[in-house]
Amino acid sequence: MEVTIQQRIVIEDDSHVGEARRTAASFSRLASLSEADAGRVAIIVNELGTNLRKHAKGGELLLRDLQYGHRAGVEVLSIDRGPGINVDLALRDGHSTSGTRGEGLGAVQRQAHEFDAFSGSGGSVIVARVWGGGPRRDGVAVGAVSLPLPGEGQCGDAWAVQPSTSSIRLLVVDGLGHGPIAARAASVAVEAFAATDQLPGPEAVVHALHSALRPTRGAALAVTELEGGTGRAFRRHPDPMEARRVFGVAGPACIRHSRRALPGFSPQGRRRHRGCHQGAMKTTPLPLTTIELVAERDVVVARQRARQLAGLLGFAAQDQSRIATATSEICRNAVRYAGKGRCEFLLDEGSRPALVVRTSDQGPGIRNLDEVLSGRYQSATGMGLGIVGTRRLMDRFVIETTPGRGTEVVFTKELPDSAPAAAKPSQIAEQLARTPLPATEEEVRQADRELLRAIGELRARNEELEQIRGELEETNRGVVALYAELDQRAESLRKATELKSRFLSNMSHEFRTPLNSVQLLARMLLDGTEGALSEGQRKALELMRRSA
Repeated sequence: MEVTIQQRIVIEDDSHVGEARRTAASFSRLASLSEADAGRVAIIVNELGTNLRKHAKGGELLLRDLQYGHRAGVEVLSIDRGPGINVDLALRDGHSTSGTRGEGLGAVQRQAHEFDAFSGSGGSVIVARVWGGGPRRDGVAVGAVSLPLPGEGQCGDAWAVQPSTSSIRLLVVDGLGHGPIAARAASVAVEAFAATDQLPGPEAVVHALHSALRPTRGAALAVTELEGGTGRAFRRHPDPMEARRVFGVAGPACIRHSRRALPGFSPQGRRRHRGCHQGAMKTTPLPLTTIELVAERDVVVARQRARQLAGLLGFAAQDQSRIATATSEICRNAVRYAGKGRCEFLLDEGSRPALVVRTSDQGPGIRNLDEVLSGRYQSATGMGLGIVGTRRLMDRFVIETTPGRGTEVVFTKELPDSAPAAAKPSQIAEQLARTPLPATEEEVRQADRELLRAIGELRARNEELEQIRGELEETNRGVVALYAELDQRAESLRKATELKSRFLSNMSHEFRTPLNSVQLLARMLLDGTEGALSEGQRKALELMRRSA
């Protein structure tokens, strides 16, 4: 496949889904897809975009055209950071979490010539490809993401594939910087990689690419070789000397292993959905020290070294405890469940320097990794919080396990601003080697001091909470008193209103009684009941009656 730059469309509302459909139509025309295949692409984009809006509350679609020999097609990649989905269940027609017909993901799988999905607690990735003229007959599907910076037309991210009868070799490269300069370095690496098919392995390929990149600004790269007979994967990074020109980070890459193309590939594989292994390739960390884990005593040594290293790197006491605790938990797992293992401490001097701890074993692996990472698992001790707790304590956490072949855990803590800027890994390693391990009694005393410090902090927080509670109670009493006063005033106002109404009623009665008598007397006199009246008397009586 040729490297093509994706077009990114963020999905936040229905209008963005429409924009994605229009973009997909443009890619379909570019790939000269038939009307039927273009319709497949439109359905895929519509369903994936709608899923992002409804279920993941937003995400992004990455679209690109595909070229494989004389074949052309369109790829749609859906990425979100939602709560994750049960892929197998979602592929069944009729399953829905929002009251719809539940045919979305199943329809995507039916319309696509190639389909794959990965989902975890941190989000989901779904890829669907449509090829002009029907599905490809090859058994290997490899893909990558290449996105330029906003406003740039070229990108330094590139990749290449070298298939052979016995293995498949892959290259991921990130040219330093961005734009045309980075794209040039990546292009040189890809061209040089194409000429390395006769070299014996990834290490030789990296050396060849290192030489080819000397005239350029440089690049970060990784080479992986998959052997068809064993299904083993090898990743090779340049060593510190080579890293002068070839170093850094190549963004997240997803390598999908097709078991049809690789006979003998272990069905258990890496614990990712449908054989997808995903992870970030980081700057080559520089080793500080290594501890072989054979017994519980070695776990204690690893914990002590972790604390000492954290102190030498400028971490505060609280972070030192976090790093030591995380190291202890993972190393104890290696000894307890695998019988033995290895703990390596490394220094990552990339753009965000960090202490890296890597533990590995060749034990039975973790068959229920998803359950463990979700926090639902309980060990025989009733806890089962080691892996989950470590992930919470550290800045970055990656775990890979192969049932029957072992587990590797890598976790990092970014260096604080107070870290010694001029210290080199070799100097730190020498200083660590000169630092004796504390005696068990001293470690217990140190733990006691930390516990006392934690108790002091807890007591201070409790006192602060008590003070806040007292202030709230005082405020509550004031509010209650205010309500009582308002009730009292409302009752006084009600009584005053009642008295006013009664007074007006009484006064009206007192005024109306004599006036009624005057009107009656005037009416009787005017009627002549008491005899004839003179004209003057009649006028006076009329005036009195009208006035009353």
